[in-house]
Amino acid sequence: MIHGDLWRRALLHKDRGLPSEFYLVIQMEDKVRTGKSLGFIGIVDYQNLSSIWPHEDTMEAVVEKKKMEFLKEGNIEKPILVIYPRHALIYHHLQRGLEEGGLVYCDDTESCQTQLFLPHNPSWQNDLETLMQEIDHGVIADGHHRMDAFKSMCVSQPDMDIGLPVVWMDFDQITVYSFYRNLDISHELAEEFWFYLLSLADVVEGVERWKAGIFYCQYNSVDYLMRWKSHENNPSSQGYRDILFFQNTLLDGWNKEYSLYYNNPFFNKTGSNSYSESAKDTIFVFQFYPISPQELFRAVKEDIVLPPKSTYFLPRISKNMIRCNLS
Repeated sequence: MIHGDLWRRALLHKDRGLPSEFYLVIQMEDKVRTGKSLGFIGIVDYQNLSSIWPHEDTMEAVVEKKKMEFLKEGNIEKPILVIYPRHALIYHHLQRGLEEGGLVYCDDTESCQTQLFLPHNPSWQNDLETLMQEIDHGVIADGHHRMDAFKSMCVSQPDMDIGLPVVWMDFDQITVYSFYRNLDISHELAEEFWFYLLSLADVVEGVERWKAGIFYCQYNSVDYLMRWKSHENNPSSQGYRDILFFQNTLLDGWNKEYSLYYNNPFFNKTGSNSYSESAKDTIFVFQFYPISPQELFRAVKEDIVLPPKSTYFLPRISKNMIRCNLS
C-alpha cells in the first residue's frame, strides 16, 4: 500500500485542499478506449476537502460497508477520481513533467494499464500548485461512496492521521457513460407499470439513433426509445434532468413495490445481481443518454445532486495504485 511520506502524512496545500506533492498518472483502458488519460495523484486531508464537490447522492448501506472495509484494511479501496475544467496550461505542464520524470510504478491488469511517474525537477510541483490555483473546484467523478466512508471514518475516529488518495484529471481526459437502471416489478404489476410509464413518456418513432433528451427502455425483451412528455417542447431541460425526472417523478409517483439495481454499461443489460428476482419478476431496463462533463459542472454549480449511479466514468482507477510503495 502507499505509505511513508505519501500516505501517512497529509501533504497539503492548506488554502485549496490540494496536495503539495504529486505523482503523474497515466491510465490506459485497452478494451473500451484507445489512447491515454493523463492526470496526477496526491493525498488530501479530511480537513481540506472543501474544493472537491460531489455530483450524485450515495446509498447509506454502501457507505457503511466501505467504512467497515476501510477500518479493517487500513486504507481506502482505491483513489477517488476528481475532474476539473480543461486548462491548457495545466495539461501542457503535466506533459512536460511526463517527459522529464521517471517511471516509479506500472500495473497491468486485464483491462487497463496504470503508470506512475515522478518528475525530477522540484520546481515542477510548485508550478503545478500555482496553476491549480486557477481551478475553482473539482467534481468527484468516481468515488462518492468512498469519499463519504472516508469522511464518516474521520468523524468517528478524529485521532487517525491519514489522508485520502485523489487522482485529478481534466474533463477532456475522461469519457462518461450511463449505468443500466433495472427495475424489478412483479409480473402482476408489470402491465400497470408500463401504462403508468406511458402516461409520463412517449415512445419516439423515426429516431435513427440514441441522443440527448431520449432515453432507452426495455420491456418484455422489446427495446424502445422514449422521451418524457414534460420535456418534449423544452430541449434545454434535457440531459441530467431526464435522470432526475426518472427518480423524482416516475419512481416517487409509483406507490407500489419495486426493486432498483444498477448494471455496468459494459455488462449484460440485465446482468446478474444479488438484488434481482428476475425469475419471478418483470425487469424494466432504463438507460439515459450520458451526461457531458460540461453539463455535470453546470448541475453542480446549481447545487443539483443527482441520484446514485447517474454516471460511469472511464478510465477506471486501478485498485493496485494505493498498494504500491511510493515512499
